[in-house]
Amino acid sequence: MSLREMNPQNVNTIKRIMDQLLKMPTNYDFSYPLADRLQGYTDKISKPMDLGTIKTKVENGEYKNTKEWYDDVCLVYQNCQDYYPPKSLYPTMAVYNLKMFKKLAIGLECTSADSWYRLVRSTFDELIKSAGNSPVPQGLDPWLTNLPKHAEDSIPLTPLEIAETVNFLNRELAEKEEVRKDIYAILKEMQPDIKYNDDSTSIDAEKLSENTRRALALYARAHM
Repeated sequence: MSLREMNPQNVNTIKRIMDQLLKMPTNYDFSYPLADRLQGYTDKISKPMDLGTIKTKVENGEYKNTKEWYDDVCLVYQNCQDYYPPKSLYPTMAVYNLKMFKKLAIGLECTSADSWYRLVRSTFDELIKSAGNSPVPQGLDPWLTNLPKHAEDSIPLTPLEIAETVNFLNRELAEKEEVRKDIYAILKEMQPDIKYNDDSTSIDAEKLSENTRRALALYARAHM
């Protein structure tokens, strides 16, 4: 594969893709540096990278070709998988975000990431199954606590999306205890008036506010 030079057309394409990535609620925790926020991060990660830094590098003209930019975006999600335990939510989110990035960046070639991406895709189902466990040993998963903010920034759901979300979560609630606990935590935070506990096995969409529906939809997308 040949490298794509950073001509004005490619620069504009990359800027558009970066804007789309940064608007995705699931990319919020990938948009800022983590080295000073997470204990022992630099012990595990030799080259920290985040989407905000990448956007700045694009704007400053620091990339020679699209491959360098593409590799940096892939690195953001690879670092996540290298830092967190395998059976945790953030690596699953990284796989989901990478999948969305690949769709946005189709045609922008990245040879060095190809083999890694195939490996990530081959383990996608396994990561999804283990997504209910928190990446942080103590307390509630930070991603769950950030869902209300993510929900506010996301677009309204269509009736079909609401139905799909509720149907999917109701199936998961009946089978997975960790999902019941996560949903209980989300509802307790966003709508404490709803009578729901971590043993409940169904959700009534009519009782949910718009923001709660959006938050649950984001959670569902991370597990689909």
